[in-house]
Amino acid sequence: MVDLELIIFALSIGVALEVLARHWQRYRVAALIVIVAGSTVLAIAWRPRPDNILEHSLPQRGPREDFVSSNACRMCHPNQYASWHATYHRTMTQVASPETVLGPFDGVRLEAHGRTYDLARRGDEFWVTMPDPQWEADAQKAGLDLSLANPPMVERRVVMTTGSHHRQVCWVAPPDSPVGYPLRQLPWYYLVKEGRWVPRKDVFLRPPDRERGFPVWNYICIRCHSVGGNPNYDTATKTLRTEVADLGITCEACHGPGREHIAFYQDPTNRYRSHLQGGSDDAMVNPALASAEVSSQICGQCHSNFLTHLDDYLKHGERFRAGGALEASGRELRRFADGPADPSMDPRNIEATGLFWEDGTCRVGGNEYNAMIVSGCYLRGELSCISCHSMHQSDPNDQLAAGMDGNQACLQCHEGYADDLEQHTHHLPNSPGSLCYNCHMPFTSYAVFTAMRSHRIDSPSAEVSLRTGRPNACNLCHLDETLSWTAQHLTNWYSQPPLNSPTQADTTAASLEWLLRGDAAQRAVTAWNMGWDAAHEASGDAWPAPFLAFLLNDPYSVVRYLAYHALQNLPGFNDFKYDFVTASMDHEEATQQAIQVWGRYEGPRTADERNRILLHPDGSLKENEIHRRLKERDDKPISLPE
Repeated sequence: MVDLELIIFALSIGVALEVLARHWQRYRVAALIVIVAGSTVLAIAWRPRPDNILEHSLPQRGPREDFVSSNACRMCHPNQYASWHATYHRTMTQVASPETVLGPFDGVRLEAHGRTYDLARRGDEFWVTMPDPQWEADAQKAGLDLSLANPPMVERRVVMTTGSHHRQVCWVAPPDSPVGYPLRQLPWYYLVKEGRWVPRKDVFLRPPDRERGFPVWNYICIRCHSVGGNPNYDTATKTLRTEVADLGITCEACHGPGREHIAFYQDPTNRYRSHLQGGSDDAMVNPALASAEVSSQICGQCHSNFLTHLDDYLKHGERFRAGGALEASGRELRRFADGPADPSMDPRNIEATGLFWEDGTCRVGGNEYNAMIVSGCYLRGELSCISCHSMHQSDPNDQLAAGMDGNQACLQCHEGYADDLEQHTHHLPNSPGSLCYNCHMPFTSYAVFTAMRSHRIDSPSAEVSLRTGRPNACNLCHLDETLSWTAQHLTNWYSQPPLNSPTQADTTAASLEWLLRGDAAQRAVTAWNMGWDAAHEASGDAWPAPFLAFLLNDPYSVVRYLAYHALQNLPGFNDFKYDFVTASMDHEEATQQAIQVWGRYEGPRTADERNRILLHPDGSLKENEIHRRLKERDDKPISLPE
């Protein structure tokens, strides 16, 4: 029923009721019939229609419990609101609209796993004709081989998005879903930089033979990608009625619920006392004024990986509030260098064990809290997340506070090194080797198709690399040097114990051992570092190409991606075309084509130096040595839970 018809119908009902009211006793039975009939027709007419699907399918939003939502903060704190509004935290989760959906939808067809997904835009709405994700999830749970299944095709509307910086995923819901219904994922991610859709299985660093996943936003993503989230799971009916105070990461995530704060300042007396006499309601948390532990836990509620009290979380939502203790929601995962993993971590669970290097260093980007809390600067000092980062005075790209993109981040505590930096670093003052974080926070974490700086702040150690496989800063910059070379310099410069190393640590560049023989995590971070400009400055950029070429045929799609993008930063490969998602035969051909583009090394190196980087004296590849290492590759399953 269109709006005009509803208006006419409502007027007719109104006239009828007016007449009946004047003659109630005479026509009361008729009046009751008109009222019941009218109510029924109106209920049918006002049922959720296609243009109401969006709001009807989303989690119930708005003030809940003590949360008031970010809109309530804007009037009194316009500057802070504006700087937060410019961040990617705000746009982490958004209602689907032409302004928020980044990927193309106009007549796009996506195909993967024998499945077809047809995307369409209808005015301001985004729709997908796709295999029923709920059917596939149920079939997989029942043990059905999805490669042999023929799921029914359904039409689903995109109602919400997650991500806007590096990649974006869309969430769909049936047209008749109740509020809080489980939102299923379109199993394709849109890569913002590349401007392309990629199958979900090719987006994460996970085993290539791993079963497909069918994530539900209401169970997992709600915790960090919204504020005041509550799955509201009913164990009796096994249904959800999801609620959130805000979509995205908003004011109350960092400052705590604002209801008491607002109530306090609605009283003019309290406002006077606060502004003129320095009084405060103390209801809100300011991370900048909190202790290092408290302020870091505020960031750690999302930038960490820990065990939640699952049953309680599903029923009541996140218990942690800014200013409280993370233990309210669970316990952060740790792995200790001199002992077994956290006893709560099943060693068979690759999601848990994949989180750490063997020495206990967190290697997953986005989980920086797990790394920082084992750093000496945190344990024995006052380091916190906001020592370097800021939500309001920073570039939204990485949230580094003003002036913290260089050595000042470290010199604010270690000011003694500023007077003679070269004496400490043994590198020229203006070189990459004299940037504190290049040595103490190397790129050994991985997430979102890039290597990230480790937030376990420690010193390079060749012995740790040899024992645990965690790459060290020296060999990620000096890609052409051995572990023994690194150990000798660390002994001479910093009195580290000499390295008792096997032959390979003496004769072959450590980067090539990690790249060719390492596990998927080692291969990923080493490949990224081979495209790093600072590493090219230290070790040259004319020789790594053929070794990256062999990774174009790696079983892990993420490793292939990183190898290709590192290649593109090397001489002669600007126009080299390759698709990391395509079939394996194309990958083999790409490897050979890349080696042909490279040709051979013709730079100024001695025979011994060429031997270290697996080259013959004439600059050609030692292919037998390379293939031997590839056969010895560590193929244990690696899954990094980004």
